[in-house]
Amino acid sequence: MRALSGRYELLEPLGRGGMGVVYRARDRELERIVAVKVLPAQMLRDEDFRARFRREARAAAGLSHPHIATVYDIGESTDGGDPVPYLVMELVEGGTLADLLRQAPPTAAEAGRIVAAVLEALEHSHGREVVHRDIKPANIMVHRAGGRVRVKVMDFGIAKLMSETATRLTATGMRIGTPSYMSPEQADGRPTDARSDLYSTGCVLYEMLTGRPPFTGDSPAVVLFGHLHKAPLPPSQLNPVLAPFWDQMLATALAKDPHQRHRDAAAMRQAIETGLAAPTAQAPAPAPPPATAPATRLHVSPPVDPAPPALAPQASALHAPGSPGLGDRSAPASAPREHVAAAPHRVLSRRRLLTGLGVAGLAALPAAYYTFTREETATLLGQPLAGHNGPARSVAFSPDGKILAVGGKDKTVRLWDVATRALLGTPLTGHTDDVDSVAFSPDGKILAAGGKDKTVRLWDVATRTPIGRPLTGHNIWVLSVAFSPDGKIMAAGGKDKTVRLWDVATRTPIGRPLTGHTDWVLSVAFSPDGKILATGSDDGTVRLWQL
Repeated sequence: MRALSGRYELLEPLGRGGMGVVYRARDRELERIVAVKVLPAQMLRDEDFRARFRREARAAAGLSHPHIATVYDIGESTDGGDPVPYLVMELVEGGTLADLLRQAPPTAAEAGRIVAAVLEALEHSHGREVVHRDIKPANIMVHRAGGRVRVKVMDFGIAKLMSETATRLTATGMRIGTPSYMSPEQADGRPTDARSDLYSTGCVLYEMLTGRPPFTGDSPAVVLFGHLHKAPLPPSQLNPVLAPFWDQMLATALAKDPHQRHRDAAAMRQAIETGLAAPTAQAPAPAPPPATAPATRLHVSPPVDPAPPALAPQASALHAPGSPGLGDRSAPASAPREHVAAAPHRVLSRRRLLTGLGVAGLAALPAAYYTFTREETATLLGQPLAGHNGPARSVAFSPDGKILAVGGKDKTVRLWDVATRALLGTPLTGHTDDVDSVAFSPDGKILAAGGKDKTVRLWDVATRTPIGRPLTGHNIWVLSVAFSPDGKIMAAGGKDKTVRLWDVATRTPIGRPLTGHTDWVLSVAFSPDGKILATGSDDGTVRLWQL
């Protein structure tokens, strides 16, 4: 069993994200179970990282509060060759708030108590000049026991550390954060302070009360545009049983201008506790903002939305449930068009948009955003991903955006960690000719690759091992592959002018090949409900098939 610095024995992974991997571990010296976060090893290549790592970790370790996960130790393990930075933390019982929202969403009263605990943690950290910068459900641990809810906030200081390091390594000025919970100033690349944490906390509360974040969409860009320029529906429009004070409280918490928000974490917590004590009453008015700040209030008559730029896409809710950062439920079509007042409209430059997106969200940018500022060209993210011995013929992102698969003329598929741009393990081999198409299953657990060797091969993404025997049937090159939305069917188009369907679970053909095209089938795609298959061909036609 691997042990860091000969002391912390890694037992099993508990979670993985852009800031590293968290393991359940055993402290051999103190004979206790702890959580160990292993950060990306390449961060140590930055000469200033060690000093910043120690500084931020010590600041986090200096926080001692019942609602903050304790940092026990920091270190760099050199047991495996390259130094690996890690933090040792308290292992917290329960699951994340993200898990709770999927499995057993809290009531309004319980949501208020959870957020009040988070705000108590922020009161403590802000009083010691530690800003979290990445408050989100995945960073909040919740444990229900005996009718009570225990809350712990994790990852203090680490978001800032990773943001500074990523900025230095990529020279793009990008920030670490999660689009659904990112404050407007973070999305806009402006300086952040404690009030950014209050906005993010407001986003978390909004999701607990309504079942969705304030802004949703089919790409990070759409979500960030919402934070900057749109007004969220009052939560009572999505959940009519909510007391009116929630609308007023969140109108303040989600103000675009930081000066319009609650004065501090204590003021926001007190507003929530006052409202919970009198759930049918109107919440007390928040402390008046400075005279120079424009007022933010709930419109009582349906306002006209501030007009976005002509090319700006409208927010939608097309993202699959469980994927991080974009939300998973849309507002009812019948919901009245009442909104929380939005900040005055400003033109969103592409440079500002990129600042807030983070690495994984870049690929999802709609083409329309490229025209916001024509004089600004695209920014290269670090060094090119090299490794294939020849052309890279196909690329695909995993559904969560964390992994990039690349098929090449060298007959291999390579997997890359998008956040760190590090190669994941050894290349996937087996094809005997060019790999012309790659696709992930909707749950991200299976990778399919089609090649000129007439086969489709499936791999387990977690273990990077082949799944069963190759899928055969095409009598010449496989040019395109796609999974159905439920992941049960895989379609492949080939140079033999046919489309073939397979049952993913049994890896057996479904029916006869689909024929009709008179030339190569270059592309295949399923409709969102999985009932229609579209196929595009070199014969200049697209054919639709009812499944």
